[in-house]
Amino acid sequence: MTLGKRLTEARKAKGCTQKYLADLVNVTRAAVGQWELDLNVPTLANAVRVAEVLGVDPAWLAFGMAPSSCSSEQQNPQEVTAVPLISFAGDAGEVVPIGAWAIPSNYMQSNFSSHDDAIVLFQTDQTFDEERIARGDLIFLDRSDIKPSPGGLFLYWDGLGMSLARIHAFPNPRQALVTVTHSGHSQHTLKVDEVRIFGRVIGFIHLV
Repeated sequence: MTLGKRLTEARKAKGCTQKYLADLVNVTRAAVGQWELDLNVPTLANAVRVAEVLGVDPAWLAFGMAPSSCSSEQQNPQEVTAVPLISFAGDAGEVVPIGAWAIPSNYMQSNFSSHDDAIVLFQTDQTFDEERIARGDLIFLDRSDIKPSPGGLFLYWDGLGMSLARIHAFPNPRQALVTVTHSGHSQHTLKVDEVRIFGRVIGFIHLV
């Protein structure tokens, strides 16, 4: 079940309309409609407020986690981490913040060793079957980890846009090289300075 469907279910169970919920959260009815259709995601403040108004757990609303599986710290609406949601603009791939997701702090601490300040979310328009990543998923990026040694899955600028690929560095007596492997095993070799890596993929969220 997606975030939008959980929101719809909780709102109807509470017996309120989109307009009523929007007024309580101080957003437009159209915004609530977009959340329920999974066309957009609420900000940290809005996600917490929606959970409070509808009487549901923020972790359940965001991830579908059963309240019984959450610790008391997770159930506290204040115990969340605001993870920036970013996009990219221009030919140079300029980072553009477009919002934030409220992620349970215990989830962040138990799943990621990176410092919270280095982690961002990006909604991919690609599929990567080998990693079970689908178009529209939100991927967690560690912006502090841009070296392909050890190898792994990275988001990098391919000259036209952002692309997901497995990137591995390998020794060469003359120059540093990397192999770039896309989903479907399409592979090519590039010089290290030809690959602009934006971050290592360390997790993802299925929205559909």
